[in-house]
Amino acid sequence: MNELKRKSKTCFKNGARVCGAAIALLFAAMALFGCAGDRPGPPARSFPAPALQGEIQTLIRAAREKNAGLRSFKGLGKIRFSQDGHIQSARAAWIGAVPGKFHLAILGPSGTPEANIAGDGVFLYLALRRDNKLYKRKMGDGFVKSRLPVPADFRDMVLLLAGRIPVLDHGRAALSETPGDPGRRLTLWGKKDGRVERIYFDGEKNQVRKVEMYEKTGALQYRAEWGKMRRAAGFEVPFELRVSDGLGGYFFMAAERYWPNVATRPENFVLKRAPAPQSPPQKKQPAPKQPPAAGAR
Repeated sequence: MNELKRKSKTCFKNGARVCGAAIALLFAAMALFGCAGDRPGPPARSFPAPALQGEIQTLIRAAREKNAGLRSFKGLGKIRFSQDGHIQSARAAWIGAVPGKFHLAILGPSGTPEANIAGDGVFLYLALRRDNKLYKRKMGDGFVKSRLPVPADFRDMVLLLAGRIPVLDHGRAALSETPGDPGRRLTLWGKKDGRVERIYFDGEKNQVRKVEMYEKTGALQYRAEWGKMRRAAGFEVPFELRVSDGLGGYFFMAAERYWPNVATRPENFVLKRAPAPQSPPQKKQPAPKQPPAAGAR
């Protein structure tokens, strides 16, 4: 175990190399950014007028039903990641399934995966092609958390990449307007974990433009914004998604191809070590001829 920790730490430090760059990019992609910091907290709790209750329920239902039939997806494109002023980018391929199963591959110049990260809902896997290393950690493990800006939230990330809206299990909701903005803002207060969610709707109030999730301390956990959207198989799917932490760090995905509701198997989200190459069998050398015995004719 100590040897695994030592090797993992070494990989995380080598950010200038393919190994380190891929790991930083991959973990950032899965970790919805946002550690506690000096960020604007959610608005003070307000109590909606009875006349707004019907509209609030309509918007909550619209958020829950957006792409509700989209259960899995596959994508190919580019990802970009910035944290602490450093920007890294790579071509990538990904596949996901609701709830919270994901596999992301960082592609090299030839299109071959250089590194893979996957989550099956229980374990987090990281595989490095360069040295045929495989790391496996339980989701929520303290060692993994210490290398992520926040504990990874695969469920939210998969929903966002599917063009779906994470909706808190809430006990209270309020609707408000922003001066100079024709849209509406729906605020939800979580029942159990104390988090607060803001969902921003456009002027027509039927399209979600942005989602913000706040920790119970009031610190921003993440802000998700969709850019280019396209219709595919009856769904409006994201071809651009930006997830940021409010402190300059962000993850950006730009898809070139997107396939909704693809067939998936459990093994798509589990990584295994590649078998070691087998050496070719050695040919048997003929036994050396024995010299004739003395006196033999």
